[in-house]
Amino acid sequence: SYKYAKVCEQEALKSNSIKHLAKSYNLLGVIFYKQGNYTKALQFQKKSLQLNKSINHEFGIAINHANMGNIYNDINSPKLAELSYLQSLHSSNKTGNTLQIARCLINIGTLKYNQKQLQAAIKQFEEALKYAAIISNHELIASCYNNIGTIMTEQNQTDSALMYLEEGLKIRQLIDNKLELADSYNNIALVY
Repeated sequence: SYKYAKVCEQEALKSNSIKHLAKSYNLLGVIFYKQGNYTKALQFQKKSLQLNKSINHEFGIAINHANMGNIYNDINSPKLAELSYLQSLHSSNKTGNTLQIARCLINIGTLKYNQKQLQAAIKQFEEALKYAAIISNHELIASCYNNIGTIMTEQNQTDSALMYLEEGLKIRQLIDNKLELADSYNNIALVY
């Protein structure tokens, strides 16, 4: 992946394509993120962001901010993570990218959940659920149901938790994703 990202970078430099150079830097940032090198990952995401801003490429800006949010979340900087996710959400709203909007809301919800701001987390997951339903993204819908059910379990709202978890389970059974299916069964077992 690194080799291809570098080839992409070289070709973008040759053709003087800012958009493709930004994409190559984003890809390099993702590669370093996956390797756990957060410093380099942030450097490449910031370079990509700067280029995307220079050409007003809102979709690229949204992706950069989301990726930076993931990095900040992993290095335990929740304020910077939330700011990045909110900036991604803002750019996603500008482009009307419903999938990216739903993902941003899920990221913010997860961040709120990790900070034990349970009502705020539920609100984000409910909003993400609306967007996921618009585009019929069953994986995201099931994820939202599961996340809301998990929070309700923690709040001892077992009847409501079961309702959400079982809805998520039904969808995951249709998708046939074994790992996610196991997660659903586990969460339902925890309620019981």
